[in-house]
Amino acid sequence: MACERPVIACGHHGYFGEVNRNNFQQAWECYFGDHAVEQTCNQVILHRDLRNFLRSDIGVQTGRDLRKLVLKQFDSKKNIVPLIELYTSTLLSFEQQQTIN
Repeated sequence: MACERPVIACGHHGYFGEVNRNNFQQAWECYFGDHAVEQTCNQVILHRDLRNFLRSDIGVQTGRDLRKLVLKQFDSKKNIVPLIELYTSTLLSFEQQQTIN
């Protein structure tokens, strides 16, 4: 998605299908097919959806839309700063435990 490419989500526990701006939130909530998906993946469904993608020109715009959503959803400032703070806090806690012991 970050590379502006259309996506067909197929997770460990099921098949979500085409991801687009209209269903991105729903895809996100089921971890793109890894949780709470009603449909199982099989070759027939996957082949049908891949063929539909290749036969249409929606892929270019869908890819652009998905990139915008990914940039918003995975904003580095929103996600990385808390992670760095967690690492720093963990290291400080570990160092304090080492001085106590």
